Amino acid sequence: MKAQDLAYAIIDFAQRFGRPVSNMLLNKLMFFCAVSNYQHGFGRLIEDAYFEAWAYGPFIREVYYEMSVYGAEDITEHFDCKTELPEHLQKTLQKWLPRGPWVLVRRSHIPNGAWARSYNERVTLPIREEYIKEEALTYGI
Repeated sequence: MKAQDLAYAIIDFAQRFGRPVSNMLLNKLMFFCAVSNYQHGFGRLIEDAYFEAWAYGPFIREVYYEMSVYGAEDITEHFDCKTELPEHLQKTLQKWLPRGPWVLVRRSHIPNGAWARSYNERVTLPIREEYIKEEALTYGI
């Protein structure tokens, strides 16, 4: 799946769920979906982009910049989303959408998780896909 398709699908799902998301929350949920995909045995979820370890957790640079027009506010625009999320990703979103953004930040910073193994305050580094897979198999989501 393309990163933008996943982002639009999450935004659409969140709006229908009655819990619109901010840019930061969107990126956390995208990461949790990537972890969930491995946890359920489906392999790599996002085919055209990778997560980077930023101070507030995993972000996909292209998605972050596209949605940066909203600042820290909820994304209220409706995107023409044709991507249907699989049931396991819908359940992941249902679990995490009701929680506050800082709960998601803390979860994404789990010790020895993918973000923690990649973060360097001096330079932005990519989060290796194998770290995401290992997090899924070790901690789940």
